[in-house]
Amino acid sequence: MKARNLTQEQEKEFNHEVSMMTQLRQNCVVELIGAVYTEGEIAIVTEFAEYGSMSKVWDKQKISYQLKIKFLDDMAVALSYLHQNQILHRDVKGENLLVFSLNPHSPVCAKLTDFGTCRNISERSLSAKELSQGIGTPTYMAPECLQNSTDYSYPVDVYAYGIVLYETYVEHNAYDGDERFNQPWMIPQFVIEGNRLEKPDGIPENYWELTTKCWSQNAVDRPSFVDILKTIESWGEDIRYAFNVEVDKKIQGSDASSSTSVPSSAQEPSTNSTSTPTDDKPSSSSEQKTSNESKKKSESTNQEELKEIILNEQLQQSSSSSSSSDSTSSSN
Repeated sequence: MKARNLTQEQEKEFNHEVSMMTQLRQNCVVELIGAVYTEGEIAIVTEFAEYGSMSKVWDKQKISYQLKIKFLDDMAVALSYLHQNQILHRDVKGENLLVFSLNPHSPVCAKLTDFGTCRNISERSLSAKELSQGIGTPTYMAPECLQNSTDYSYPVDVYAYGIVLYETYVEHNAYDGDERFNQPWMIPQFVIEGNRLEKPDGIPENYWELTTKCWSQNAVDRPSFVDILKTIESWGEDIRYAFNVEVDKKIQGSDASSSTSVPSSAQEPSTNSTSTPTDDKPSSSSEQKTSNESKKKSESTNQEELKEIILNEQLQQSSSSSSSSDSTSSSN
């Protein structure tokens, strides 16, 4: 972040954000490297996120379902940490989730950033003005915030997370391209009246159920981030299954391709008709069992290797797609 010609209010917000970031130490929270303050110019220096924000990633390429869940899990971990420390983020959105890895098996793929709007709700000195100002982006604001209420708490972050859940699945900003929201005031009115966006085609039921719980009209009906993390963890087996099915299809396609691409003349000839009978005794049942187990183990190992190769190919394609988009935007 960099800015010039600041007002006193902006300087105050800058100091607040720096102070807040120095207190936050969590793997899914972007790390503060330092802050620069000279006359008329300020800057916050953080660790570098190679891929930019999650919103930029989905603008450039398709994201696997497994990676989407990893992004959302990392965001929930960060927000759970904030809430446990009595801190409201108040500007939860895809643009404020920075991507550090496109490998869903990485310990951390994304980190939460932008703490300028954070407030520590344990501070009794917070005024109504402080609670009503700078509470984020209207698209992600909970009904209680849209109604200018200062009586709000952790559920406002949960509501915004629900919008992020929706956007991450469809890979575009909520309400974009919908003629019902041509005017800025139409979204707040839509939300205040208790309406929500329609269910996207193909969305898994458990994913949609969590989304609708998070953006519930009544704040008390929204889950905590502790509960959200438990829910996402319960999806683990389903996500791994979906990933393995996708990979298995590619493996089967690869096997079929291999079997049909080898000309019959190039295949190893059968030696059954020309082999000379021997006096060797047939294998015992235990030997056959050992042989079959070794064969199965070998096949399983080969499939795991193929899965790893396919995953690496997907990551390379994602990386090259991102680089291509960056070079195109630079040339323009």
